Amino acid sequence: KLTLIRHGQSEWNLANRFTGWVDVDLTTRGIQEAREAARALKADGTEYDLVLTSCLRRAVRTSCLLLSGAGRPAVPMVKDARLNEQHAGALTGRNKRSLAKEHGHEQVMRWRRGFAVPPPPISTKAPLQSAICRDERYRRRPCAGGASGGPSQDVVVPRGETFRDCLERVSEVWSDTVEPALRDGKNVLVVSHGNALRALIKLVDGVSDEDAASTCPPHVPHAIPLVYSLDADLQP
Repeated sequence: KLTLIRHGQSEWNLANRFTGWVDVDLTTRGIQEAREAARALKADGTEYDLVLTSCLRRAVRTSCLLLSGAGRPAVPMVKDARLNEQHAGALTGRNKRSLAKEHGHEQVMRWRRGFAVPPPPISTKAPLQSAICRDERYRRRPCAGGASGGPSQDVVVPRGETFRDCLERVSEVWSDTVEPALRDGKNVLVVSHGNALRALIKLVDGVSDEDAASTCPPHVPHAIPLVYSLDADLQP
């Protein structure tokens, strides 16, 4: 089995702001959502062998609440920045409704759901981006277009991403971690973010790039387990 869960409601979900790689926490509601999802996992009874999550606290905290609440605190948990949310570029921190008034609803939806529509890039000197780049979790992964914080790695702190960019890095996690574990007969739980999970759904369901915007779910609900039972060829 492969189970996908989006983190519980975050502080910036509540404020209707583009969050991306900004490390906000869960709200009280988000904590309760994660606990309810844990009860669902416990009732399902699946024994998970591996939990994958992003490096962002809203996903990590949700993962911890899930494992604790499901009575599985010893399951190995791997944090991988490639499972971070799609970077919102210069939209980061902006209220979505205000942006819709400024740029029009259709343009905002193209930024949010388009396959290859990039957001305006954020400056490396912008306070939010600068804080991300200085974060020790990415200290060996230099910012794109910015000063290096150490040797170059496979994952960099982007200045903005399309869904296609997010899909590319999520595909790497699928190929080097998720797929091998599933082929070994392991049950895998992935706790991540809306667009990162949309990318995984695209991969598992075999959705083409052309159909991604219309076929992949436009909104992945918070803390609702999506469970795939897969055959030997990893087909749902």
